[in-house]
Amino acid sequence: MTAFPTTGIGYFSIDRTDGFISTSTVNLIDFEKIPDRNFTFTVFVTDGRRSVSENLSINITDVNEPPSFNQSIYVINANENMANTKLPNPGFYVHDVDVDDTHIFKHDCFPKNSYFTMNDTTGMLTFAVDYDLDIPGRPKIINCNVKVTDKGNLTATAMLSITLNEINDNTPTFNNSSYTFVVYNDSVLGQVIGHVSAMDADVGTDGQFVYSTNQTGLAQNYFTVSPTGYITIERSLNREHVGSRLFFTVYATDAGSPARTGSASVTVIVLEPTTTTASTTTNSYRTFIEDKRNIVWIVFLAVLVFLIVLLTLWICWRSIMSWPIGFYPFHECARNCTRPRWCENCRKDSGNRISRPSQVLNRPERPQPVKRLNQLSLTPQMSPDMTLPVTFTPSQASQPQRRPEASQSPMRPKGSDETK
Repeated sequence: MTAFPTTGIGYFSIDRTDGFISTSTVNLIDFEKIPDRNFTFTVFVTDGRRSVSENLSINITDVNEPPSFNQSIYVINANENMANTKLPNPGFYVHDVDVDDTHIFKHDCFPKNSYFTMNDTTGMLTFAVDYDLDIPGRPKIINCNVKVTDKGNLTATAMLSITLNEINDNTPTFNNSSYTFVVYNDSVLGQVIGHVSAMDADVGTDGQFVYSTNQTGLAQNYFTVSPTGYITIERSLNREHVGSRLFFTVYATDAGSPARTGSASVTVIVLEPTTTTASTTTNSYRTFIEDKRNIVWIVFLAVLVFLIVLLTLWICWRSIMSWPIGFYPFHECARNCTRPRWCENCRKDSGNRISRPSQVLNRPERPQPVKRLNQLSLTPQMSPDMTLPVTFTPSQASQPQRRPEASQSPMRPKGSDETK
């Protein structure tokens, strides 16, 4: 067997007995490495006397092979930063024996996928959000799985460990941009005149700060600030400062690297002390109920109102008991009638009462009184001993006459004819 090009003899061999052609066990066929990929072989067969030949063509084709990373773990260090800021290059190196193969990168940082984006061609990471380690819950170390895929959908994976560093990215800030304090010129040294307060959003040492002052605009350093922000008098003030305003600046400088400094302006108004002694009192504020004087007044008014109501009820009761005869029922009037003129008025009043029922008191009904003899027409000149002429009719003769009871006999009216 002969080959063209002749290098093909090194990759293939033929069994001289059965004619099977096989690849070489010495030289491996690698599409990307062999110089020639198309071979023509001439195969001869002979019986010792005569021989024949036949041509055989063999073409080498490429087979997709999976990519691979040159290392299993990659590590990068980055500072916390703003969104759209690129992280350092991890240095991914993908080995793929296939010629002209393409690769696509993807990252899986679950559950922190939303923090980063990855360039699918280069594998470079970028912050997708403002990553601030000062926010609670933000981790400093994030592990991601990086996968690369070739155009034949074969993949390779590696681990990427991201370590994020805290940086001094926040400046101390005061609660107020300016402060104003009042002091008297006779104040003693060390007296506190006011307090300033600042804060730093950084954590750790980057969030620690110290206070200081800049009093270059003053003749001397009259004030000092403590580590806790209390401003005290360091040098005595005199009468020349009365009515004036002293201006200086207070700073808060953190311990980060590089350090950051915040500032606020301070105005001190110097006044002359007054000679009036302030009066003090030990009386504490009391509510209306806690004041015993108010309780006395409430009790007095309650008793007074009760007496007024009681007096009003008594007056009403007396008024009812002293109503005129027209308000009494007729039988009460008749029972107490001792004078004919009064009885006549009683009958008239009873008639008016019946015609005006609204004036009748709501009294329980009583049985009607028996007719009394004093209801007859008697003249004032008649004496009790006189005999009354009575004319009887037949209908009246058959009816027995009722004898008036002793309790119902008419009484002799006062001032009768006998007294006359």
